[in-house]
Amino acid sequence: MRRLSAQLLLGANLLAANLAAAFFLALFISPGSFSQAEGGEFELSANIQSLPFLQLTFAASLVLILANVLYVLYGRQEKDPLRYVLSDAPGGPLRVSKDALETGLRQRGESLPELSRLKVAILAGGVKRLRLQAQFHCPEGVRIQELSRKLRGVLEAKFFELVKLTDGVKLATEIEFSGFSGKLAKRQAEEKVGSDEPGPFTGPKYPIDDEDPFEAKADS
Repeated sequence: MRRLSAQLLLGANLLAANLAAAFFLALFISPGSFSQAEGGEFELSANIQSLPFLQLTFAASLVLILANVLYVLYGRQEKDPLRYVLSDAPGGPLRVSKDALETGLRQRGESLPELSRLKVAILAGGVKRLRLQAQFHCPEGVRIQELSRKLRGVLEAKFFELVKLTDGVKLATEIEFSGFSGKLAKRQAEEKVGSDEPGPFTGPKYPIDDEDPFEAKADS
């Protein structure tokens, strides 16, 4: 309803602005539609100056101005009031911090090797509805649709591992691809180097050999 009201008000403002622009355009193109008073000011013709037209214009203008004032005071989008999520627990409802929940979900999602960056947010989606928003970057060459499906699965599994929703609250997961970052081949090579190849040389490790080289020289 809030979004619909904002769209209707925007449409009314656009209509009023276009009508005003058309009025002044007609005044410029066809000044004969107006009669000039003795003081040099333009007066509306008799057709436009009729009482019903003036009453209708006054009423529409008043309603539009009041609607704009009310929208400025009360119609702006409120900040997200969500601070925690209620989870069903044996001893009673448990409050799970929104920040802790988002951190756990982000860490779980970033465990996927195809991901480069991930941003997770938990938002209130209305009565008995939560929104899980995930925005991700991935290297070039990754199948975005497949990665989106995997990411949705791991995030929802982690969410319901941390939270058991109460009172019929539903979760709506929204996955958004935000762009490419890095290259998949390079990342896989870096992971392989870090796991398979030995670390940098730090010097000889003793004992090197069972045979003492100084004893061999003494015997000779």
